[in-house]
Amino acid sequence: MLYCRALHPSEGVGVKLLTTMVPMAFVGVAAGTIAGLFGVGGGILMVPILVLLFGREQHMAQGTSLAVMLPLSIAGMARYAAKGNVEWTAAVPLAIGAVIGITFLGTPFAHALEGSVLRKLFGVLMMLTGLQMVGLFKLIGTWLGLGTPTS
Repeated sequence: MLYCRALHPSEGVGVKLLTTMVPMAFVGVAAGTIAGLFGVGGGILMVPILVLLFGREQHMAQGTSLAVMLPLSIAGMARYAAKGNVEWTAAVPLAIGAVIGITFLGTPFAHALEGSVLRKLFGVLMMLTGLQMVGLFKLIGTWLGLGTPTS
């Protein structure tokens, strides 16, 4: 069963439109731009913004971000596929594995955690990903004599 929070007339739809919906649309534009540019899901931008700027609880921010992923992914995939930049023999098994992982592992585990713990784990993931992307782990490995740096 799907649950969602709808606007109630008492929340002042006109005010809500200007103070929340329009800024969230701009966050969506930014997330879509980041997703298309770097091939990421957009959640790396959306989740922190929903939590920090819009005051959403971590679970709600992550669920909302995932709801955005379907249209975002379809649109981005179509543009990349049109340029011949989708490896379907890899995409299909990756998608099957990802659906199994999110359904039976990731989401149940996330719901078993307190929001504050989940937020901290998300932050650690973001930091480790950033350090990996700038090559810090390769540099440390080279310093320790564990391998040679590659581009």
